[in-house]
Amino acid sequence: MFNLVQMNPRRRFLTAKGIKRGGLLKSITIHGSCLTPSSRALSFLCGSSVSAKIKDSFEDLYKIDLEGMTFSVLDVSIKSILLKKYSRNSYLYNINEIKRFCQRAAEKLPLSENVYAFSGCAAELFHKRNGLCVLDQTALLPLDEIDLFKKTNLVEPSSSWLNYMNFLHERNLFEIDRSNTVLCLYPQVEESVRKWRPNANTKIIMHPCDAPVQKRYMPHERLRFLFAGQKSIVKGIYLIEKWLNISTESTKIDFVICGPEGNYNVDGLRSRNGVQVLGRQNRDQLNDLFKSADLCVFPEQQNALGNTAFEAMEHGTSVLARQNSLIIDKKNGFTFGDDDNFYSVMNFLANQKPEYLFEVGTGALEIATRRFNSFNAEIKNLLGSL
Repeated sequence: MFNLVQMNPRRRFLTAKGIKRGGLLKSITIHGSCLTPSSRALSFLCGSSVSAKIKDSFEDLYKIDLEGMTFSVLDVSIKSILLKKYSRNSYLYNINEIKRFCQRAAEKLPLSENVYAFSGCAAELFHKRNGLCVLDQTALLPLDEIDLFKKTNLVEPSSSWLNYMNFLHERNLFEIDRSNTVLCLYPQVEESVRKWRPNANTKIIMHPCDAPVQKRYMPHERLRFLFAGQKSIVKGIYLIEKWLNISTESTKIDFVICGPEGNYNVDGLRSRNGVQVLGRQNRDQLNDLFKSADLCVFPEQQNALGNTAFEAMEHGTSVLARQNSLIIDKKNGFTFGDDDNFYSVMNFLANQKPEYLFEVGTGALEIATRRFNSFNAEIKNLLGSL
């Protein structure tokens, strides 16, 4: 018996199909809070087509059945002040208020063997010590993210972002201290957790993939490149903007940039021909973008493949990312080294035929297939050993 707690919204470890196929859980409770609606958690776990049928907030326990799996959805709408807004884009955070909120929220949790929480909702579950508490940590702890930002950009982050990251860091440590096991997506993430909590029981688990779907090739002339993710410096979007501005080859392709706003302003690209700048997309919209793209550009500063890269591979879309152990250049994707190399590789790719990128994307589909076939067995064995 264990509680699976998803702390980071960047990727769900388990999908509804994976839970059922792996025989991991018989039922699951999805828990939302005033920070993250439970409908969003349900969307990530079950798909947007399921969550679209359910209203955005839940005052009481709401149960649905999905292919024999029982999903219970609870929204704890306690009007506690987690974020004190004192100016337009700045917040003041108080960890004691977080803890009080968690204690009150825990009292409203239903008796459930297995619980899935999302983003800021995770901490309150650690007051409900029903079985093992398994926490997933898919990114560096916030203060280590700030260090990475400073080293790579040689600038100080904004005070509002620093306040927010300090709050997240305190909350993450609060949750780690109350967990039995922390699942880390990358070795770098495990190093970050152990740096701040040397005694934490950490285990590394490889990145999961959903069921891969080979897309059909439709002949077209202009290449379609895609960036999907937060518009922030750590995601490397500044490299894309610079390439679009300095390279004459960039006029040969269409580029879609989508995702939530971050700490990098791309408004200067909105009026540029061939460039479409979009906001946050839902799951169905993202899937359509992955299917239509010839190349997913993933220039994140960390040398690790992230959610966007794997989601593109799940659709047979080739990926450009920093050099890593999974991608074999020009076989199942494309890689680059430093910033100057990124520009030369982008120029090379802008002059390729769509059929060539589609062929490389078929190789990328094999990466996703291997991860899909092995992940559920890996996590079942891991959790079974706890």
